Amino acid sequence: MIGRGQARELLALLVAHPGAALHTDAVVEELWPDDPPATATTIVHGHVRRIRRALGASSVVHDGHGYRLELPSTAVDLWVVHAAVRAGDHRLARSLWSGPAFGPYADRAWARRAVAAHDLLRGIIDENGRATRAGRVLPVDRLVGRRRELAAVAAALARSRLVSIVGLGGVGKSRLALEIAAGAARAHQVDVGVGAGPMTSRIADAIGSTATGERNWDGRTIASTLGRRESLLVLDGCEHALTEVAALADELLGSCPELRILATSRTALGSPAEQVVPLLPFDDPGDPDGDAVDLLADRIATLGLPVDPGDRRRLAAVCVGTAGIPLAIELAATEATFGIDQAARGNGPAHASAEPAAARPADVVDAAVRHALGRLTRGAKHTIRRVAHLDHGFTPALLADLAGPDVSAPGVLHELHAEGLVGTRPGRRLGLPDAVRGALAGQSDVEGLGVATVVLTDTLGAVRPDSARPIVRSALAVAVAELPNVGALLRTLDGAGRHAEALRLATAAGDAWGEHGHWKRGGKVIGDLVARTRPDGVESSGTTARTNDLERVAVDALEWAAAVRALATASATYAAVRSLTETLALAATIARCEGVPNLEAHLRFQLAMGLGYGGDEDAAAVQQDRIRTLADHLDDDYVRACADHLAALGRLVSGDAAGGAVELEKIADRLTAMGAIADAARALRMAALAWRTGASGEPAYRDLKAAEALALEGHSLGTLATIRSDIVELRHERGDLDRRDVVDALDTVLGVGNLRAAGLLGIRLGSIDGDPRTLAGATLDLLESDRAWAAVALAALVQVLPNRHRLQTVAPAVARRLRDQWGSPLGADESLTVDRLCGPKTDGPASDAVDAEFDELLREIVHERASTGRALESDRR
Repeated sequence: MIGRGQARELLALLVAHPGAALHTDAVVEELWPDDPPATATTIVHGHVRRIRRALGASSVVHDGHGYRLELPSTAVDLWVVHAAVRAGDHRLARSLWSGPAFGPYADRAWARRAVAAHDLLRGIIDENGRATRAGRVLPVDRLVGRRRELAAVAAALARSRLVSIVGLGGVGKSRLALEIAAGAARAHQVDVGVGAGPMTSRIADAIGSTATGERNWDGRTIASTLGRRESLLVLDGCEHALTEVAALADELLGSCPELRILATSRTALGSPAEQVVPLLPFDDPGDPDGDAVDLLADRIATLGLPVDPGDRRRLAAVCVGTAGIPLAIELAATEATFGIDQAARGNGPAHASAEPAAARPADVVDAAVRHALGRLTRGAKHTIRRVAHLDHGFTPALLADLAGPDVSAPGVLHELHAEGLVGTRPGRRLGLPDAVRGALAGQSDVEGLGVATVVLTDTLGAVRPDSARPIVRSALAVAVAELPNVGALLRTLDGAGRHAEALRLATAAGDAWGEHGHWKRGGKVIGDLVARTRPDGVESSGTTARTNDLERVAVDALEWAAAVRALATASATYAAVRSLTETLALAATIARCEGVPNLEAHLRFQLAMGLGYGGDEDAAAVQQDRIRTLADHLDDDYVRACADHLAALGRLVSGDAAGGAVELEKIADRLTAMGAIADAARALRMAALAWRTGASGEPAYRDLKAAEALALEGHSLGTLATIRSDIVELRHERGDLDRRDVVDALDTVLGVGNLRAAGLLGIRLGSIDGDPRTLAGATLDLLESDRAWAAVALAALVQVLPNRHRLQTVAPAVARRLRDQWGSPLGADESLTVDRLCGPKTDGPASDAVDAEFDELLREIVHERASTGRALESDRR
């Protein structure tokens, strides 16, 4: 985030000079026209770094003459407006403009000069930087937020001559329509639900007819008045007369070729020519920097009380209670004003509002949702209760599964769309507004929860329908998109005491968690459930989760064994699988007794890996022989490849690194041929490890690059993150490490939440860039995930800090404790670096006070000393 301080003004200043380079001195003069501080140049450099972190490293370039903003032309609103004006589309330009120009910086000298310099904007914005009003429809207040929705409506009007903005009551449909109308060359507005007399007579009055003596207005006479002139007719509140409005709209559009109609309604008109644009509540009511708080702050300002940055967190708490519905936010403005005023006086929170009960924000939200839900058909009501359990939205295909075979999924989606109850989310997903989900969450819905659980379990289980077969890549992509829903649904099931269903859902998610690299998350969730449940007549032990404080629930033995397989798959790390050997052995015995050889083979493969990582090669060989027997019994090439994989690893451990590498390469080819792409990537990664063990760098690099391509093809981000980390370490060893490799690897491991890999990569990147923030972040990551390497990160950080930096005083004591308690990392160079930082051995460990100061200083470096407003470079001086 850039934030709302001076860095944001610098971004606006660069936007005002497209294509031009601004020298640092010119920037200082514009930001501090009267009395610039002594460190102004350093502060500007810090602001540029903040913009680059938010928008990308190449977003601001320095070409020798000064700083220049390098963004796509469509990424900046002002530049989009310029393009629309140059194309002659003044209506689009007005609809996109929500002045004043440059927002809170409109009164800056540079902003006024920028507006005055652009002749193209004349007629589009006035002398105050606001959009000019080109019709009779003038909004009475400022539109806050809704930039994306404005663009969506404008685009819809460009495609269709009948557009309906549909949404819950109070969501801001009328205000959005008025903003669109204000930018039209000729616009007329009629409130369908308010006023006396026939709707046609009120439309005639709105379009300025001079034939006042004629009382029997109909579609034909209105059309003759409108004629062939380009115009926009806004019909507001159409839910009061849907049938009449739909019929009139069809008649007018058929007679007036240059007419466009923009309707607002709680329900779509149902006309064949209609394009519906759903308008949802603000999706960020709890974000202090979001549009909902912006709206509340703006309305409070109209009451005469400015809002300070420190007030925004209190306003966010108010907005959460409004569910992001603009009308509810505006009703809350008066109460919030008293709250801010009393907080400023030190009187604590405001007293309860004196508003009548019917005007309270919560009542507005409740009434709007109840009205919309009450209009749904029975099938749509059942379906919406089921999708309400999915916190992170759904796809149309998932909606169809939730609706069931007896309900038309397209019909349900049309209903939800027409009632403004569903909107789009990132990733081409659909979702219900929080207000709707909140209302449905208060209803008892055993059936809906059960259906949602079964459907999601089936969706995730399709990744590997047979536990001894390769994953299905197309199903993996679908399952990964649903993982955020899994976590929320598991919490709901746990709260309802439905632990057996939770175990089945978590088991189905195991492969997706493992392939996507969410090892810590997947292992924790499944591990807790495996510990909480037990097969009838069998005691489980050896799991990673604590069992003494968990309610024990009996489940089917085979289900429990399948969950153990999922636990090993999801955990995916050497340490995790090594800790599960006892549990894996028990689960494999259950699978054998129950006569499920494919599950037994997979469990024994994981067991052999765990035994091998633990150094028990003989026991691992026993499991390998059993897997080969199972492969022959099943006549299964995939299971046979698993046994051969173990044999190749055995050659590596026994000292034949080259032989093991060659065998692993052959196994990777076999796995690729049978479609087990991610498994092939993992086999090639182990081949590269074998080559590196034998000091053969070039074959290792070749295999790692091939493995990287396979991991990408197989959608296995977890494996990809590990491979890219290996590439960085190998290139570091070879001495040809490229910064781009480190950045790519770091982006990947951060995407899967692998703190250890992120920390190790942070050491490399921070050392290349000499960046204290990156090194401090790496130290924090490694303190949480690998304390031996945390000492290396700390040593690298100290080397780039100024000699008198406060961290220098506590770092040696902390480094000594890390080295003495956790040992030194492999590698003589790293150990020597840590030893140099530690210095001579002294008595006594670091104190709690030193630990607290150390942690505070690390976080201070990461956040660039934000409390003082200075970049770290000012410390270097």
